[in-house]
Amino acid sequence: MAGTHVTIRVGIKGIPFPKVTWKKNEADVPTRADIKVTGVGSKLEMRYCLRSDSGDYTITVENPAGSKTAALPPIVEVDVKLIEGIIVKAGSTIRLPAIMRGLPIPTAKWVIDGTEIKTERNVKVDTDHYSTVLTINECTRNDTGVYLLTVSNAAGSKTVALHVTVLDVPAPPIVNPKLKDWSSSYADLVWTKPTRDGGSPVLGYIVECQTSGSTEWTRINKDDLIKQCAFRVPGLTEDTEYRFRVRASNMIGDGEPRELPESVVAKDILLPPEIDVTSHDRVTVRVGHNINLMAYVKARPDPQIAWTHDEKVLEKDKRTAININFPLVHTSITLGWAKPVYDGGAPIIGYFVEMRLKGESDNPEEGWKKCNAGTQLVLTEFTIPNLDEKQEYEFRVCAQNQVGIGRPATLKDAVFPKEILGEILTTCVVVIIWILLYL
Repeated sequence: MAGTHVTIRVGIKGIPFPKVTWKKNEADVPTRADIKVTGVGSKLEMRYCLRSDSGDYTITVENPAGSKTAALPPIVEVDVKLIEGIIVKAGSTIRLPAIMRGLPIPTAKWVIDGTEIKTERNVKVDTDHYSTVLTINECTRNDTGVYLLTVSNAAGSKTVALHVTVLDVPAPPIVNPKLKDWSSSYADLVWTKPTRDGGSPVLGYIVECQTSGSTEWTRINKDDLIKQCAFRVPGLTEDTEYRFRVRASNMIGDGEPRELPESVVAKDILLPPEIDVTSHDRVTVRVGHNINLMAYVKARPDPQIAWTHDEKVLEKDKRTAININFPLVHTSITLGWAKPVYDGGAPIIGYFVEMRLKGESDNPEEGWKKCNAGTQLVLTEFTIPNLDEKQEYEFRVCAQNQVGIGRPATLKDAVFPKEILGEILTTCVVVIIWILLYL
């Protein structure tokens, strides 16, 4: 580079000590070049270089035993940060400078993924006698990679690898969000995480809504990102039509949205009650034992429920207990499972559900607590109440026969209570009645 100092040192051996001659482009070097010869080598120094000082410099050594002319193999100087790897944001400019030296003047070649990089479109390669610079404007995620710079001359070559990572915002969710449930005041949405995170982990999601007749989108979760791929949109106005969309977010920013295909009108869903009686039509028990009756009720909105006996409405008293369990959206989780294919040679007599906080123990067999302690489950469904909506839970289920309790089946992923949404359009109510018969 013009104005800089260049010093070239060469080690020399020979008996008798050889005569040293420096040449530039096969002619004498400039007179202002400072050349020194010692008993072990020679040094050529050019101070405040001019553009005209560029060229191919060689050194020739000669004694009665012979002569030898040599060039200097190239060297490359780059910022160590480029070798360790730089991270840039999509849309910015990538600039990879390098200084090169050698005799003759080396040439530079940039390569990525086996393809030589040349000046075209948003890519520019600037090379002179002393330096080379690769510049990529408006970079994208596709510009991430290892860039190989090779400088070479007649004396050899040198290659360095420069690492570049381009980070971008996440892609939209893979498919359009789905509406799982709604009413006059809320809408339950679910979606699938993006396949491309932009090179930086997805930190969460943003849900936006738009009312009919408006062109503005309003962010629903204004303060915090949604961590799971499910969300209940609260505060809807009855009979108002809404559209919803979801964005993924990472440390770079918010990605493009994916919109719910259909609009949603905020109104209550009416579903006539349906009763599923889990017990037989006729129950026989011994005097002094309990009568346990259970029924599942599906209806929207939540129905009023009454048990009758001989046309008389039953009330809670010392002998009668009636439990009506409406699933709680934010503090409960309902699990369902299938019967084991193999019962061990004895009929399945019940199930146990166990849970633990995520990360409570690294040992897969430690930290589990029974959810139905003291009560054996006959059905393949169970609701765990009174959970903390801010905690993640792990669950597993064990079957039991008369021999003992079998190996557990574990829910694949830990879950938040507030993210578990029921199937569309149904409210399930479990009604259990115990009646103690006396002699």
